[in-house]
Amino acid sequence: MPRGNCLSLDWQAGETAEAGSLPCHVGPAKKSVSLSPIRCDRGSSCPGSVRPLRRRPSCCWPFRFIVRDGTLALNLGDSENGLGPARIATNRSSIVLEGPRARLVTLWRGLELDALGGDLWNEGSLTLLGGAVLQTQKVANAGRLEVGAGSVLRSAGLYQWDEPAGRPQPSAWLSGTVEGAEIWLQGGRVSAGAEDEVGSVHLVSPSASFGAALLLDIAGADAHDRIHVSGPLGLSGSLYADFDAAPEGPGTWRFLTAEGGIGGSFASVSSNLDPGQYRVAARYGDNFVDLVVSAVPEPGSWALALAGLGLLGMRELRRRAVSPLREAIHEA
Repeated sequence: MPRGNCLSLDWQAGETAEAGSLPCHVGPAKKSVSLSPIRCDRGSSCPGSVRPLRRRPSCCWPFRFIVRDGTLALNLGDSENGLGPARIATNRSSIVLEGPRARLVTLWRGLELDALGGDLWNEGSLTLLGGAVLQTQKVANAGRLEVGAGSVLRSAGLYQWDEPAGRPQPSAWLSGTVEGAEIWLQGGRVSAGAEDEVGSVHLVSPSASFGAALLLDIAGADAHDRIHVSGPLGLSGSLYADFDAAPEGPGTWRFLTAEGGIGGSFASVSSNLDPGQYRVAARYGDNFVDLVVSAVPEPGSWALALAGLGLLGMRELRRRAVSPLREAIHEA
């Protein structure tokens, strides 16, 4: 990657940015692309002041693009075969789309086409906030993916696997809606809601599976992460419950539902609660999973229980010993 031209752009609708060049990974090749003037959603040049691109010293990657409720246009040129536009195939930068009109596009033969509209390998950070909508082909997440409340990610498939040892593991923080022909989250971390926040996500897919480490945030009796799947769901991986505070007593939290049924189970269930005081377990239904928390009995309670069992055992032994004697007396 060439050094220099390491830029950070924070743009809002109604502003324009200076034209400039920046290196970008487009398809299998790395090349420099140019920023074009930003255009409003109505297609006319945006009014407002020019905001210089802020330089970051001694770096050439990653970039940070923040597009707030408007359109940021890049000139990515033609694809390698020249039959269509080049698109961003590998993201190693930080891209934030915020607002229902936020778009990152490439200008191609007079058209504004989504720069993220093809197959995308995300090694950096991709964030949708405030009702942003992104429609793309298959998304393979090897970095950080966040779909905020009210936002929508539509794709032909969403995939996440464990990375090789020694590399950072991917994470997906999902709220709002995620749509895909396949949603296979088989590695890394997955959670509903933003990081360290309670949230709810709706997964619309005829084929979904969780083999990742599922992080469940619980802030109270009725404040916890919720995941709803429109089709069937296959389970494996692990479940970790993160409580903001220890519960006052036993409780049950229904955090996962799947209209098409649930198959499999979590390989392990754990939490940040004191194991000397609480037990956590998953309870499975045909189309739901509950987290069940129960109290660990005090040592005195165990002693009383064992004493009670001992008395019952002695009573049963006496009953069995007396019964033959009574039968003998009755026969005599």
